[in-house]
Amino acid sequence: MVDHSEDHTEHDARHDAERNAEHSTEQSREHDAGVKPRRLNRGPHTVAYQVTVPVRAERLFEIIVDPHRHHELDGSGTVRDTAVGPRRVYEGDRFRVDMRKFGIPYALTMRVTEVVDGRVVEWRHPAGHQWRWELDPTDDGSTVVTESYDASGQHDLVRRGLELLRVPADNANGIKSSLQKIRDHWSESDPSA
Repeated sequence: MVDHSEDHTEHDARHDAERNAEHSTEQSREHDAGVKPRRLNRGPHTVAYQVTVPVRAERLFEIIVDPHRHHELDGSGTVRDTAVGPRRVYEGDRFRVDMRKFGIPYALTMRVTEVVDGRVVEWRHPAGHQWRWELDPTDDGSTVVTESYDASGQHDLVRRGLELLRVPADNANGIKSSLQKIRDHWSESDPSA
C-alpha cells in the first residue's frame, strides 16, 4: 500500500495558498473601491469618475460653489488661483477662471447651469461641454464625490476636433487626479475641522 498523505498535504497547502491569495485580492479591490477614483459609464461623450472622501458634503460644496477656490480642487495643474465672479454661484451666474496649459496662460468664462444646494454644481464651458460635481453624503459622514466632463451638448465638429486633440482623455486624467487630490487631502485632515 502506498502512502499518499504527503500528496494530500501538499495539495491542501497549495489550495490554501490560492484561496488566501484570492481573498487578499478581493480585500484589496474592496479597499481600492473607495480610495481610488473609479470610472462610471455615463455614455459615449461623458467622462465621469467617482471616489469616496472622508468629509461631509457641505465642506466640499463650499469649495466647489466658489470659483475663487477651484484651484484647491484641481489635480490637472491647469486651474490658477485667480478668478473673477461671485464667491458663491447660483444657476445662471457667470465666472471667469484663469488657466495655464503648456505654459500658456488663458482665461475662460463659464456659465453656471445647475446648482442644488449641498449636492450639485455644474457649469458650461465656452466650447459647449459641461463640468459637473455631484456630492452624495453617506451614513458615516463621508461623501461620494463624482466629477464629470459631458461633451454630449457640443457641436459634432467641436467634439470631434477636441477628441482628435485628446481633450477627453486629458480631462479623464485631470478628473482622476483632482478626485485623488481631494481624497488624499481629506484623508490626512480632520474631517470635522
